[in-house]
Amino acid sequence: MAVTFCPHCSVPLTKDEERRARCPACKNRFADAPDAPDAPDAPDAPEPDPADGDSFLPPPPRPAPTRTVAVSVVAVFVITMGALHAAVGVGLTVSIEYARQKAREPTRVVQKDGTVREYPPHGCSVAIANFCLPVFMVFTVVLAAMGLGLTVTGVGLWRRKRWARIAAFCWMCLMAQAYLPAVVASDNPYVIALGVFEIVCAVGSCVVLYRNRAEFRMTPIESDDD
Repeated sequence: MAVTFCPHCSVPLTKDEERRARCPACKNRFADAPDAPDAPDAPDAPEPDPADGDSFLPPPPRPAPTRTVAVSVVAVFVITMGALHAAVGVGLTVSIEYARQKAREPTRVVQKDGTVREYPPHGCSVAIANFCLPVFMVFTVVLAAMGLGLTVTGVGLWRRKRWARIAAFCWMCLMAQAYLPAVVASDNPYVIALGVFEIVCAVGSCVVLYRNRAEFRMTPIESDDD
């Protein structure tokens, strides 16, 4: 039950005394009471801490990872290997196509009197030009396409794209598997040296990309752009 006090002498009042609007102890009217002092200002609310989970402020942006020289070297290596594979594939494709066209042309023989006689191409040459050489061209076109893919992957590594890092792992595994039989079964020292070089470069590139994986993490700004 709430108790009312006199604003002058702080004497507790009953309901009847409160209705009379005058204190029986000090004989003062309640209407003549001085105004109550203003309540002190409420303390300012503390500013929200960004580290607090209930805060609505966005978290501070993470600093961009440092670009290491090792990853840049791997990117340049992948671009160079892609350009070489693409050049070899295109060159072999053009050479095979030229050989196929020459095999299908008739043979021209110059007689003693200066006349030129044409003979139809040999049946074996035509068969090779129509069936065997196109099969070889399939491999050369695939080689050129692989070179183009390696070049694109190298550019993605240079720009620190996550998809390029995953693609580089796949390319390096395929490269190591392709050159491993040459190292094991070949007797040519140059072929063995080339295979060992390719395998070491592939394994080293995978190690570098794995140890520097923090460079390929997306920052909030990059996620909005992509």
